[in-house]
Amino acid sequence: MPEPAPSLAERVLVFLVCPNCGMGRKREKTGAHARRLGKDTTAVKGEAGFPRMDPAVAKFIDYRDGSGGRGHGFPTVGELTVQQAVEHPAYRDDALGALKNAVRYVNFCREIGLYHGPELPPVRP
Repeated sequence: MPEPAPSLAERVLVFLVCPNCGMGRKREKTGAHARRLGKDTTAVKGEAGFPRMDPAVAKFIDYRDGSGGRGHGFPTVGELTVQQAVEHPAYRDDALGALKNAVRYVNFCREIGLYHGPELPPVRP
């Protein structure tokens, strides 16, 4: 049996981690970072999640300007959808890798009883 989740009162931060890409998001969004920056925060943001994604329009490749230097961030200068990435020889393998991970994840969810549909076959290029 897994250990019970630690209480946020214990100063343990809980992050949701995308099983496909490893990106983490703090689960409880409080606006504390914005307040530290002196921004007006009138409401708690609530719980984070991984919102539904429309793969037909969602950004898959993100081009960023890296010339700004420290503290200037990396502004987006272009993007590709997964369909555009598949059509681009340099990014086709990245799109295929994401698909393979998604199939493994769906099949794992089937094994643990979270998904009750058919098993997905392995991806072949």
